Amino acid sequence: MLNKSKNVISVLLNEDSFQAAYLKKIGSAFRVINLINQNIKGLAEAELVKTIQAVLSSFPVRSADIACVLPSNLVTTKNIEIPSINEEEIRSIVNLQAGRHTPFSREEIQIGYVNVGVVKANYTRVLLVIANKGIVKTQLSIFDKAGLKVKHVVFSSEGIAQLYKGVADAKAQGAAVGLIDLGEHSTEFSVMQSGKIIMTRNIPIGRVKIDVEGASARDYILDELHKTLESYQVEDIGQVPKKYLMTFDDEGAKAMQDAVSNRLGWDIEFAPYVDCIKVASPVLKKIATTYSNVSFLNVLAPSYNTAPSPIDLFPEELQLQKSIEAQGKEFVKTAVLGLITMTLAACFFLVRMAFMDMSLGTLKKNYDPKHKQAQILKDQSFRAKMVQNFADNRMGSLDAINELYKFIPDTVYITSIAMDQDGKMDIIGVADTASIVFNLGSALKESVLFDSVEIKSTTSKKDRGKDAAAFEIILNIKGASSSVNKTKGSEG
Repeated sequence: MLNKSKNVISVLLNEDSFQAAYLKKIGSAFRVINLINQNIKGLAEAELVKTIQAVLSSFPVRSADIACVLPSNLVTTKNIEIPSINEEEIRSIVNLQAGRHTPFSREEIQIGYVNVGVVKANYTRVLLVIANKGIVKTQLSIFDKAGLKVKHVVFSSEGIAQLYKGVADAKAQGAAVGLIDLGEHSTEFSVMQSGKIIMTRNIPIGRVKIDVEGASARDYILDELHKTLESYQVEDIGQVPKKYLMTFDDEGAKAMQDAVSNRLGWDIEFAPYVDCIKVASPVLKKIATTYSNVSFLNVLAPSYNTAPSPIDLFPEELQLQKSIEAQGKEFVKTAVLGLITMTLAACFFLVRMAFMDMSLGTLKKNYDPKHKQAQILKDQSFRAKMVQNFADNRMGSLDAINELYKFIPDTVYITSIAMDQDGKMDIIGVADTASIVFNLGSALKESVLFDSVEIKSTTSKKDRGKDAAAFEIILNIKGASSSVNKTKGSEG
């Protein structure tokens, strides 16, 4: 809401005038920087848009949050009792009952409400605020054409009650207080308590008509004030005010104060709205001279308050449209940023790859001759180690044959012996019987020279006219394979 903004422009469009106020937050409070009141009576829409653009040329419309203020004469208010004290239930019941208090259908109205408080067991009194969507949309369309992107639609009387809370509590000790705002073309009468608006009424006669018609216009206002208070009492809306305040203290307000005191018997005091707000000196001078007959209370109060407002009369469908447009803009922005990021990342990697290729080319160019020399030295070293290893193990094959000789019996003769560089021996021979072969295998396993002994095969055959067993035995010489692997490892 507006309490979170740093710069706020509030605009109010009536049949006779257009008002705007520019407020800037300094510290925790707002200060009024500029005000405008423009007569627009009889202007067509196109002329009205141009006029708004012209009078707001000095306002920072692009950097500020903009609020459209609806005065009481553009809304319908109704005091009703809700059979619940739960806020969610109250909201639901208000949404269901709102259409009963206006001749328009539910789709044609925008509603809000002020929770006035619990009046009896399980009953809450609320001030129902009903705005015609057609009027609201027309105003928003005009402002949009004038370049004003309205974010909130607020109710003036609710803001006035908040603004005058401190003054009212000080003068009435928390009791209900009546407030009379004598404006240029109308008079606003409100009853408020504890910073909440309880009842409001717009009387369509103000200072201009009083200046023209004199006492008759003033008497009309007094009659309407009296009737409004009587209706307030008959409907038992709330406490009857014991204290009344006027928002001006000039000559016109003093004449009205005397008339109210003498005729209605109300206890009425002055509480100028300019004393409730912080105003820049040039603006204060403008109010006192140029706008002496104009009340800016309606347009100032809702935006000046730093407390959050419970009412926003911005139409839901336009709010949804704004949300979709905002999401669309965010999506486009995210997509563009993503594309830029991907492009920059691609450029970075391309540059990096080009740099690495260039560096690799330089390294190859500088170190290729040395690499070739190193490879030659490596090959020579490997060959030398192979020769050394062969020399270290040159007696291995003779030792293995000698060891075999010890274990081979006379009933066995060898037809073939093969040994590879890993120390693996393949022995092929013939024995009188297969059992002699298995006994030979068992005996060889006891040898300290061999790592493993495997009888790979035994087959029956005829040898020199008698039955015999052909065999193949695989042996591994201890230490031979590790020496070769060590040489290979040195090469790697």
